[in-house]
Amino acid sequence: MQDLAKLIGQLPIGVWVATVPEGAAIYTNAAFEAILGVGAKPWSQIGDAAGTYRIFDRAGQPYPAERLPFSRVVQTEQPVVVDDLVIHRSDGGRVNVRAFAHPIYAGPGQLSHVSVVFTDITREVQAESERDRAAERVRFAVEHAPIVIWATDAAGAITLSHGAGLASLGVQSGELVGQNVFALYAEHPHVCAQIRRVLAGESLQYVV
Repeated sequence: MQDLAKLIGQLPIGVWVATVPEGAAIYTNAAFEAILGVGAKPWSQIGDAAGTYRIFDRAGQPYPAERLPFSRVVQTEQPVVVDDLVIHRSDGGRVNVRAFAHPIYAGPGQLSHVSVVFTDITREVQAESERDRAAERVRFAVEHAPIVIWATDAAGAITLSHGAGLASLGVQSGELVGQNVFALYAEHPHVCAQIRRVLAGESLQYVV
């Protein structure tokens, strides 16, 4: 048992185990303090955990006690995963955390503790944010360029339609999604023929 405790203590992921229903910590490992920037506070209960450990959501609001991983496990007695926790460290740093919470039973139907294992996902969140910003820049460029970009599925249903050039057709970006391209060009069989060639796997250039 001592070897197991030593192993858990050296894991690079944070571990926090607390009593039910109070939410008072009975065990934390070194990674807990490394990630949160503060050691365990055994006197703190789940109602004030967000304040004690400076836990916020991604909008910068104090994390509601009833939505914390511990509380959700107590409510459902089911494992939960939460990935929108942000720790505001006392040194000014911000750490995005993904938490995996699991119920621990003293006996059949006797929920006695909840374990929460958490990892630092700050880099992952930053990468997602940069991806979203890049996508928004591309979207902005396409929406204001005098072009039309569209795509269909194998049946010809339009799945994407963007570009300022759509204005010349009397529609806005996204307005054609869901319509069938063959119905739109029903009076232009030659255009439909080119589209069928592309859907069959051929690459081509076509000037209307």
